[in-house]
Amino acid sequence: MCSVGKKEHGIFQKPILLNFLKKKPKTPVQYLLEYFTDEFVEKVVETTNQVSLLHNGKSANLKREQLYKFLALEIMIGTIGYRRLAMYWSKTSETTSFRNSVLRIRFHLLRHNLKFSLDQPSDDKLYSIRPLLDVFYKKIYAIPKDENVCVL
Repeated sequence: MCSVGKKEHGIFQKPILLNFLKKKPKTPVQYLLEYFTDEFVEKVVETTNQVSLLHNGKSANLKREQLYKFLALEIMIGTIGYRRLAMYWSKTSETTSFRNSVLRIRFHLLRHNLKFSLDQPSDDKLYSIRPLLDVFYKKIYAIPKDENVCVL
């Protein structure tokens, strides 16, 4: 038997439940900003601009706000699930936020040049996204652990 908290007639005790309910839920953007700190975003912007300069001969001129928009659109793409990327910018689609946020050509440029690190390949197979993983691991390990954990 696994007990997550003391129960009274099948309902958690009031103090435990009230503490949980007092917390105001965060918006998706607030959660995103917890993981993507200003320092991390600035590094990604700088790295992406450098990679664009190396690949294209000119900087992508990516700014912090544009990176946030790009990340939001990438999350939406993963959520909506159209078959082709061009469908998000189609005039017949209901995704006007794509057309209003960034040109499709600009989106492709950013997607092609987006880099988290300029490090060269090594024994680490995830070297290209290691800075992103480090940010997530740091945040995940900082989450307070409850003493009463139950795995079913």
